[in-house]
Amino acid sequence: LLQSAVTLQVDDVVGADGNLVANVTVRNNLLGHSFPTGFAFARQFWLEVSATTSAGEPVCLLDPFAAQGIDSPCGSGVIDQRSDVLPQCDPASVAATLGVDQATVANGNILFAEPVPADECDPWLSNFQKILTDGDPEGDGIFVEVSYQAFLKDIVKLRQRTVNGFVMKPLQSVRQEIDPATGALAPADSMVLPYIFDTAQIPLGETFDVTVTMRFRHLPPEFIRALSEEQKSLTNLTPSARLDDPDALIENLVVTDIVTATNGDGEVLACAGPQNEVDATILSCLEPPSDDAAVQLAAVPTPTGRSAQPWVSGLIVGLFTMCGALVAAHTRPSRRRTPALAAA
Repeated sequence: LLQSAVTLQVDDVVGADGNLVANVTVRNNLLGHSFPTGFAFARQFWLEVSATTSAGEPVCLLDPFAAQGIDSPCGSGVIDQRSDVLPQCDPASVAATLGVDQATVANGNILFAEPVPADECDPWLSNFQKILTDGDPEGDGIFVEVSYQAFLKDIVKLRQRTVNGFVMKPLQSVRQEIDPATGALAPADSMVLPYIFDTAQIPLGETFDVTVTMRFRHLPPEFIRALSEEQKSLTNLTPSARLDDPDALIENLVVTDIVTATNGDGEVLACAGPQNEVDATILSCLEPPSDDAAVQLAAVPTPTGRSAQPWVSGLIVGLFTMCGALVAAHTRPSRRRTPALAAA
């Protein structure tokens, strides 16, 4: 299902300053619903972006914080391990670094669960994950990212790219409407995300390959840790429902590559689904695991002593069941603030 959800296309142009601009187009592939959908505040869909010269040398993204003496990662959306948090920039740290009002930076009204300071974060990060918040119970305009659903309106917010404030809106479902300008069916919803690479030190005439991969993780590690922490205040949970060892669950998170595209490839779809081909089904993109993979999976130890596959597949259901218990337990959740926000 994921492999037939979206397409990627990378178009590169040379900007007026000589830097390489890669425009990455993400398109909803004829889905009957928006992308992402469902528990979009927990499911992480993000872009991993990198560039190399024809000789294989890395080309780094332009550093938006260079004037402040802070280095950003060379690529974007890169994590070393599946248990790592995505390097979401801390709005308070970004504002302090730039010397501006926090309200003027991307997601300046959000207190993220585990943000990364400006000298370590990824300002180019394009993450489609929505933000589940406490709904601002104090009415001060500050929304705290949480792991439970509050009984307040407007609790889900949209993420923004730190580098330019671009809002990561969901791609809407296909509409079978005629475009009056062309007389054809209106195109599927898409967004174009620009990435600017610093080519100042690259020889004139050098060619580049820009590679983009849409990656997916079913739960963020910080969500699991926060849920475990919230449970500590609850006395009516059965022992089997408690997340006493969140790290054991986090180590079993899975990161999946959905689709990869390189400049010059045109529009890339990983697998054609039933929305693309008459004879296709939802199982058309399914590939059975190899015998070696099956043996390795069976050998993975788990805290319960059961096989790994049912334990991991039941993780999401169990976690969101516990979210329901937290809903009932919270009437006015505690709010964690940075000193800068507290002073404000």
